[in-house]
Order: sequence, then structure tokens, then C-alpha cells
Amino acid sequence: MAKLSRDSLRKSIHTIIETAEKANADYLETISVKFTLKNYDPNKNRPLNSKGDPIIHVCVLGDQEHCEEAAKFNVPFINFDELGTLNRNTRLMKQLSRRFDAFLASDTIMDEIRSILGPGLSKISKTLGVLIHGECMTEKVEEMKLKICEDIKKVLFVTAEIGHVKMTPEKLEENVLWAANYLVPRLKKNWRNVKSLCITSTSGPAYPLEVTF
Repeated sequence: MAKLSRDSLRKSIHTIIETAEKANADYLETISVKFTLKNYDPNKNRPLNSKGDPIIHVCVLGDQEHCEEAAKFNVPFINFDELGTLNRNTRLMKQLSRRFDAFLASDTIMDEIRSILGPGLSKISKTLGVLIHGECMTEKVEEMKLKICEDIKKVLFVTAEIGHVKMTPEKLEENVLWAANYLVPRLKKNWRNVKSLCITSTSGPAYPLEVTF
């Protein structure tokens, strides 16, 4: 059975945090984990727009402030109260999976979202990003759409934002493991569908993570 090397993960997280502290950027750097997949194509028959690009749909899982902002900019959203209902309704979870390619979750309720939707999320394999207060929502949505579109047209990637450089190493490690445990079991051949795995920050280099079989 394959395992993600905890030593490799911890070393990479500490390096990313130390590099960010030295850089002292005037913005909060996010941290992402990227899975490069192989022998796996979930995008067959995906609809295309007039430019021939895949049509990507992103939904905000938001707190009150983010839901109000999403409504203002006509961005699809689901508020915190509705999330609990989804967890108890298999049919709605399947509909959600068909409607959206990725989700942006408010940083203030990320832990609650994982707690409420844990069993439901295990049934859909979609990109889950973090939406931090103060970020431009429309830019974040377009950034995610562009990233997914480019990934589909090149090599198949799945990217998940798992936090930011101000979080504790222990929490970031927990989030990476959560992302891996969420995605990999959904792949037909589990870890054998994963070509490589790396972790990176907004402006930093990517650090490969070791997986042992």
C-alpha cells in the first residue's frame, strides 16, 4: 500500500514557511498541493466554449460575507446552512458534482466545511481552494478557471489550496494529508494513477513529495 512520506512533507512545509518569512512579501502567500495524474481522464465529452476551451464552473462555499459578495458578482454560492443539508442528501451531492468543477471555501469556515461534508466530499473528486477575506473574489474564480483549463489542455493535474504561510506546520501537514485522502481513493487505481506530487507557495518553487509503495 502506498504512503506519502511524512518526513518529506514536513521538511517541505518548513522550507516553504522559512522562505516566505525571509521574502517578507506584502501579501499573504497561499500554499497548494498539486497532483499530476497518469492514465486517468475524467474530462471526456467536456463541453467547450466558442474558443475551444473547456467550460469550467466554480462555486463558492461561503460564510455570510463571501455569500453576499458572490451574489453581488453573480458567482454561484452555497451558504453554511445549506451545506449541512447537502451532507444528508445523496441526490443533491451528485447534482453538485455534475454542476461544478471546483469549489472555493471561505477560510473562516474551512474546518467546519470539512467536518460537515466529509462523507459527501468523498463521493465527488473536485478541486477545493481557499478563499481568504480581502482577496478579490472574481479574480480568484477566474484564476481557478484558468488554472483548471490549462491543466486539462496540457497534463492532467488536480490542485488544492491547503492553507497559507502563517498557519502552523502541523495544520498544513494535516491539510495536505486530508487532500490526499480525499482525492486518491477516488482514482480508479489509487496512488498508481498519481504520477507525481508536489507542494508550493504563491511565489515559491515547487517541492516534490515522496510516495513509497
